[in-house]
Amino acid sequence: MKKFILCFSLCLLVLFFAAPFSYAADDILESPNVKIIIDGKTDTYTDVPIILNGRTLLPLRAVLTNLGVQNDDQHIIWNGSEQSVTIYKNSAKIYLKVNSKEAYVNDAPVILDVSPILYKGRTYIPARFVAQSLGKKVVWDGSLNAVLIRDESEFNKIKEILDKSDAAMNSLKKAKFNMDMNMSMAQTGFNMNFDIGMRGEVDKTKKVMYLSMNMPFFGQDKNIESYFSDNMQYTMNPLTGEWEAETLPPEEYEELFNENDNTSVLDVNDALCAGLLIANGANTDEILLKGNVYMDEILNKANKDKNISEYKIVQSYIEISINKNTYLVNKLYMDMNGTMVAENAELQFSAKVTCTYSDLNGDFEIILPDFDGIAIPGETEQNTL
Repeated sequence: MKKFILCFSLCLLVLFFAAPFSYAADDILESPNVKIIIDGKTDTYTDVPIILNGRTLLPLRAVLTNLGVQNDDQHIIWNGSEQSVTIYKNSAKIYLKVNSKEAYVNDAPVILDVSPILYKGRTYIPARFVAQSLGKKVVWDGSLNAVLIRDESEFNKIKEILDKSDAAMNSLKKAKFNMDMNMSMAQTGFNMNFDIGMRGEVDKTKKVMYLSMNMPFFGQDKNIESYFSDNMQYTMNPLTGEWEAETLPPEEYEELFNENDNTSVLDVNDALCAGLLIANGANTDEILLKGNVYMDEILNKANKDKNISEYKIVQSYIEISINKNTYLVNKLYMDMNGTMVAENAELQFSAKVTCTYSDLNGDFEIILPDFDGIAIPGETEQNTL
């Protein structure tokens, strides 16, 4: 998710036996924190997922039923004498055998990266191989510590929608947006809750932008206004109430403008496409995408901050409302929580963010105040030489 949350990274500053004979116990890593997201929803397992040789293995019957295999002896056939399982779903037939890397898909042999195993009395099977054999797209998202599984056809449908929407948003000339965020941060003996509001107007053709942010500042809510125009940034000092100006090199101005304009909002990647599904929208002109998936750009921004040494997302949920006719984004909603380490202190955080867009390519002008007479650093010194 590109540039969706300018103030999110600002807020961060205010704020993871019995094994079969062929494997040593140390070779198997129990991974209760690995998330399995199938068709946009996080599934839970009574038997913990495990990692073997870098591959995720899941309890046999639980993962098969979550993948849509009918839970009966005609579709999941266990052969105890040879410790094998035969799986039937639609036209697919899959054969797996414990401690054997040779499997069969529709009677054709396939060599696995890792074999099914018995662990603590349960049969575990390689999630990626089985899912792909059933026509699923499988994506690993390291930032969310999750395996995302989606029907290949549905994955392609979501990707087509997001690609069109990304292109539409990138081609915008003008836009207005409003964003509201509620955030909490907690540590032993410490808890903080605060709300942040932000609105903006962007004219990408003239490279003019207005931003207004209401956020906690030294114990009080302060409104911080900024204008960007002609390689200049004008900011209202929240302490003095006076405007301050800064001249920026063209390259720096361009980078700062693009980072803050909030119109290029979609980072279309495999994890996003695998984690979203189409839901019923509020009206017929709306495409509503939702799922337990994570927006990568937020993590990327946080990791760029030298004060953040570690950052983990525990849970995440997003909704994206898109106009069916123009593919422009109407609204974005995100709810997530996790932990971060800042200056060797671990904090728990949660955040709910809503961003709405209006006047997309609308007929409006951004009117700058009269900034004549504002001191610009460097100009006074030059005039006295």
